[in-house]
Amino acid sequence: MDIITKDKLISSGKFAKLTNLNRSALIFYDEHGLFSPKLRGENGYRYYSPQQITTVKFLTLLRALEIPLKKIRELVTHRTPKTLLELFTEQEQRLDDEIKRLRRAKKILSSFHESIATGLEVDETVIAVHHMKKRRIHMGQPTNFSNRKAFYDNFLKFCGETVHGGWSVDYQIGGYWDSMYSFNYSPGQPSRFFSLDPDGEECIKEGDYLVGYTRGYYGVTNDLPARMEKYAKEAGLEFTGPVYNIYLHDEVCMADPDSYLLQAFAAVKQTGQTR
Repeated sequence: MDIITKDKLISSGKFAKLTNLNRSALIFYDEHGLFSPKLRGENGYRYYSPQQITTVKFLTLLRALEIPLKKIRELVTHRTPKTLLELFTEQEQRLDDEIKRLRRAKKILSSFHESIATGLEVDETVIAVHHMKKRRIHMGQPTNFSNRKAFYDNFLKFCGETVHGGWSVDYQIGGYWDSMYSFNYSPGQPSRFFSLDPDGEECIKEGDYLVGYTRGYYGVTNDLPARMEKYAKEAGLEFTGPVYNIYLHDEVCMADPDSYLLQAFAAVKQTGQTR
């Protein structure tokens, strides 16, 4: 049997460098009964064996996983393959859940990042045709504007149905109109609400869209619908599909609600006839 002597032991300073820890961490582990040196010299110096490198690295991993000190102390004094396997299974599930949460958070941040960056780059005075790529969304049920308070009634209904259906309301929420006519006739009353959820089952189809901008609080479109129709007539464009409204800048990045930046885009095609 190999007898460990002081010559084969490692000083606390060297051991700390080998394990990428600082000596204060080793002292903390020792004082809390989690990990003790193999030998303590008469001068009080701590000495560790090479075999302990693996042990302390695993201990560091458990600490990084935020396992309670009490649980770690139990494992130090009593551990078996079965108890470790149970712990690993539990922690792997917790990490999977955390990874899922972080991926979802990244999607939400990326969505807002794209909208805010786009809003900073556009010339909001210009109406023009842009080719837009397919974009997945979550579409709500048809709205019902039968009373004065219908906007928020429908908005809250959309939020409730979305959450109840297992979807997220953390993404930007926009308005959908079946046609340019309905958008121009009732610009503050979308046919449906939708969210920019990239995991949604519906989508904004790829194609050419007439895009315009205006500023104002939710539901305020000013003269944007009329300006878009005027531009389409003069450019020989025909509206061929729905209209979408998305707020590129809203309360997430602005304090003044009258300065929210709305983007509206409607599917079009060229007719060849211009005015």
